[in-house]
Amino acid sequence: MERCIASAKRLIAEQVSRNRASYGISFNTYNKSYCWTNENIKGYLNLVDFNGKENALSVLASGDHAFNLVYNGIKNVDTFDVNRLTEYIALGLKRAMILKYSYQDFLIVMKNLCSYDSKVECIYEIIEGLLPYMEEKHSKFWQEIIKFNYIIQKENSTNINLIHMLTVNFTESYDYIRGNSYLKNEEAYNKLKLDLLNAKINFKNVNALDLSQEFNGKYDLVLLSNILDYFGHYWGSYWDYETLKNYTEKLENITNKDAIIFLNYLFVHPQYAVTLFDDSTIKTDDLETEEIITLDDDSSGVILKRVK
Repeated sequence: MERCIASAKRLIAEQVSRNRASYGISFNTYNKSYCWTNENIKGYLNLVDFNGKENALSVLASGDHAFNLVYNGIKNVDTFDVNRLTEYIALGLKRAMILKYSYQDFLIVMKNLCSYDSKVECIYEIIEGLLPYMEEKHSKFWQEIIKFNYIIQKENSTNINLIHMLTVNFTESYDYIRGNSYLKNEEAYNKLKLDLLNAKINFKNVNALDLSQEFNGKYDLVLLSNILDYFGHYWGSYWDYETLKNYTEKLENITNKDAIIFLNYLFVHPQYAVTLFDDSTIKTDDLETEEIITLDDDSSGVILKRVK
């Protein structure tokens, strides 16, 4: 945790010294996290029969994948991310906000937290009020971070928003409601609030290439978001269909017989995709029928792999 605190402080100090928030380096051990999902999680999870499903494995990122899984009745969620800071933002800050606030207050406070106009004192006050709702290590992290941010920015005539310095994909609008089942109305939000008290969400700092080596549970559902888009950067070569099949076969070793693996979320309709994801030579025609689903309420699609 001390390394996370030190890295977050360094990330903040670098941006304050430049007097602007920057995007940062993607997929680093200590870097900005996503604030919200940018995919239609609600759309493709609506296609899943959650009856009898209890255990899931998911990328953590913004935390929205895990929260939507809990909302749909999953009691045990193992999460992973190559970025260690995601734990403190998703399972620390965001989870605490859900536990503390009513539905309408959550939307209002989140808007204030992400506002370009919010002062350093406002951010400090909001996060300080969330500390009692966090686990001890998350509380310690945020206590250190808000103090550090206040000290280096209190004399500035203009402040850089702390959330902008630690996250990407933040928004002051309510666009993020669309992709999240737990935010569709007050009833859904209150359901998640109760379910979070009884669910267990674990985090492990793991590269997605190593999931079959790092996790030994038997999962009913696996969510990988669109991280396959970036695997070619690690291999230094293109994905081909045989490589994809080999990867999914390894995932099948840690899933139950009737599990579903959401391998990749496509941001364009599959029938128009030249390749399925970045650094890939795989065409839509390479896939079997059961490996693709299309969402009727969205222009995007999902590769779906059913475990045999």
